[in-house]
Amino acid sequence: MKRIATALALALVAPLLIAATDPAGDLVACDGSGAVTGGGPDIVGVEAAADELGSVAVWRLHFPEPLRSDAINRDDPIRVVVLVRDPRVRGVTIGGYPGVNRIVSWVGTAPDAPVRIRLVPEHSTTPFNAPVIDGATLEIRIPGRLLVGEAADGSADVGRARWRLIVRQGDACDEVGRGVPSLRFSAAEQGSVTAPPGSPPPAGGQGGLASQGSGVGRAMLVIALSVFVVGALAFGARKRWTR
Repeated sequence: MKRIATALALALVAPLLIAATDPAGDLVACDGSGAVTGGGPDIVGVEAAADELGSVAVWRLHFPEPLRSDAINRDDPIRVVVLVRDPRVRGVTIGGYPGVNRIVSWVGTAPDAPVRIRLVPEHSTTPFNAPVIDGATLEIRIPGRLLVGEAADGSADVGRARWRLIVRQGDACDEVGRGVPSLRFSAAEQGSVTAPPGSPPPAGGQGGLASQGSGVGRAMLVIALSVFVVGALAFGARKRWTR
């Protein structure tokens, strides 16, 4: 009973934990030789959402300070690479990264440099819009039709895809996720829109990702599930004690 209840709790709660945090100051050498100090953008958090009814993939990267010209330039640009696994397509190992079949990448040679979507098994690459950079936040939005393709009815759903992320500059790397891409997307508000830099966010939302209210809702659901599991465990222990 205890093992079943614990497994059920983990299965229910895990999909809710979709905002990935990353400790500051954890830059490592891209060749795996050890830690490095300075010399590259340091991610402190990533939000990933399946926006517009699941038809658009959104990654919002948070840095400890605004991205400056020392990160966005032609000589030594920041590079953002999102490794994606679409479960409907065979995965391959590329560059030492296993289970990958889509790659979303941006090389910051200029603020308006395009994002590129690479479909690995299909040997296809498509350029798309540049990311939105607003101070210490960088947001990438990719239509599902370019990332996972369209269904027979013309719809596209990125919700089943999994991801991991690497930010690199020079020899310094910061990674979110390990091994085969396994991080999930959250479900963003229907019809939410990301506001351009400098404009206020839409009322009741936070510009393209799940609102603060929906975050509170997820937290309440986690608490309710936790109470349920603890109660179930206590009830099972009481039954065994009274036998």
